[in-house]
Amino acid sequence: MSGAVNILVVDDELKMRRVLQIALEEEGYSVAEAKNGEEAIKKISEAAFHLVIADMKMPVMDGMELLRRIRELDEKLPVIIMTAYGTVATAVEAMKQGAYDYILKPFDVEEMKLIVSRALNVERLVKEKEFQQEELKTKFNIISASPQIQEVSELIGKVADIKSTVLICGESGTGKELVARAIHFGGKRAERPFIVVNCAALSETLLESELFGHVKGAFTGAHTDHRGRFELADGGSLFLDEVGAMSQALQSSLLRVIETKEFERVGGTRTIRVDVRIIAATNMDLKKAIGEGTFREDLYYRLNVVPIELAPLRERPEDIPLLAKYFLSLYSRELRKEIKEISPSAMKLLSSYDWPGNVRELENVIERAVVLARGKILQNKDLPLDLSLRKWDNIKIDSYQDAKKEVLESFEREFFTGILRATGGNITEAAKLSGMDRKNFYEKLKKLDIEPKSGM
Repeated sequence: MSGAVNILVVDDELKMRRVLQIALEEEGYSVAEAKNGEEAIKKISEAAFHLVIADMKMPVMDGMELLRRIRELDEKLPVIIMTAYGTVATAVEAMKQGAYDYILKPFDVEEMKLIVSRALNVERLVKEKEFQQEELKTKFNIISASPQIQEVSELIGKVADIKSTVLICGESGTGKELVARAIHFGGKRAERPFIVVNCAALSETLLESELFGHVKGAFTGAHTDHRGRFELADGGSLFLDEVGAMSQALQSSLLRVIETKEFERVGGTRTIRVDVRIIAATNMDLKKAIGEGTFREDLYYRLNVVPIELAPLRERPEDIPLLAKYFLSLYSRELRKEIKEISPSAMKLLSSYDWPGNVRELENVIERAVVLARGKILQNKDLPLDLSLRKWDNIKIDSYQDAKKEVLESFEREFFTGILRATGGNITEAAKLSGMDRKNFYEKLKKLDIEPKSGM
């Protein structure tokens, strides 16, 4: 375990406390002592411990009562009970009540060290698991204020624990794999494998081998047996990205696996059974593909048991500021840069762009901007030039004055906000620095709807 490991030894016998203190400190642990249960509870309330070793028979508060009180404070803190031969039954009862283990007095010090090591390892694994679960919740949290994506989030919660196949449709970059991972890691299969296959990235032969595996000698280059993605995903989920790109021959094989949960490796004869939850995704119009004869209708209905449609980013502009701020925070931490916010004009530019690459493009733009930015606020100049150029693509010939007005207002807003920031919101000093009298300066702030405190 990294960092100091704190162990509390609770025993009314000073000699026993000293023996354990010396033995455990030799192992590099930090050891605190308590002569009875009440003193132990006080110490546990005031400091963090990784393990408690307590005697069963003590005055004031015995080991069983101490265990009960510890569980009220921290239900996951491991407790080892020390007991004499005559109270083994009580020690076993203590384990039923949540103690990690017990050891008989007199005991071998090396045996105690081994039990302590095991208990601390269990404590570490529990904390790691909790951290990973919390990290997964954060990692696969879907950030959105739009009604469309809120509905998707609710649907994810409903389908996470069922086995039905899910078909996620949407343009490239809308977050189909994120939704698939949220479904898997939000359900009972979270601790089992989540396997991804990009059906568009492999030829038909390679994709067949990747999905179902092959036996030695099945084709040129097959020098050993190879487990396919279905086998690797057993008990978990298989995410078939761009499933619309799959050949009709493989579509037939996939349909059979969905219906029977069975398949054979390429070149093999042994039938393999698997328990796999299939989540598929596509940016194609599969109904159109069915009409054109390139996608099997029966497979479509097998995949489309639970349909999820992801709206493109241009249809949910309210999500752009939320996502931009999320990616700013993410990459500022990752790149160790102190960029806390996005300027109003830069945010306006981001919000006015139509994002043909959807969320993926927005993420890439913010990452690039964080890399290049020198100040603590992301500005227009930090954003790619094509965002600004794209902004003017749809301007009409007769809107020159409106465009000019928008640019001027953007400049004035940044100028006055910046000068207020430099003067800590002091209007008199800000007006003097700008070369304007206080009254005109204040009127300009009112016109631009800028509060003096915005510069502080």
